[in-house]
Amino acid sequence: MVLSKLDQLVRSDFSQDVVRGHGPSGLVRPPRILIVEDDPEVREILAAMVADCGCEVSLASDGTLAIAKAERDAPDLVLLDLMLPRRSGITVLDQLKARRIRRVPVVMMSGSREPRHRTLAVEHGADAFLAKPFDESHFLQLIEQLLPQFQRPLVSMH
Repeated sequence: MVLSKLDQLVRSDFSQDVVRGHGPSGLVRPPRILIVEDDPEVREILAAMVADCGCEVSLASDGTLAIAKAERDAPDLVLLDLMLPRRSGITVLDQLKARRIRRVPVVMMSGSREPRHRTLAVEHGADAFLAKPFDESHFLQLIEQLLPQFQRPLVSMH
């Protein structure tokens, strides 16, 4: 089950060990990414991908928790699922954009490939939209575009 879910979400090999938040040392803090996803397996896969790049990761499983964590953790980027319990992704997006957090880039994600969902997300202020499953390379490239301080891990050749 876990492997098939992984294959569905990420269409590339992702078998490296992950250390959360192993970002650059020194005075500059690593980028903070809030991942809002109700599916625990998908949430952990996303967390592993961004943590492997040295980001600090904060997780939320519903819309209400997402707002609280966004205010508390001051993320540099929010990865937000469209369909969430307690508050929809669109409601969370509206609340993020209405508060001081409005300058934070938000990537809306959905298992639906309906064009109206992409349009709705962009109309409400999402900076990007990803339809699941998506390619890991495309996902990391999008984060690089939205976060200049984001760095992909070097691929080891052994």
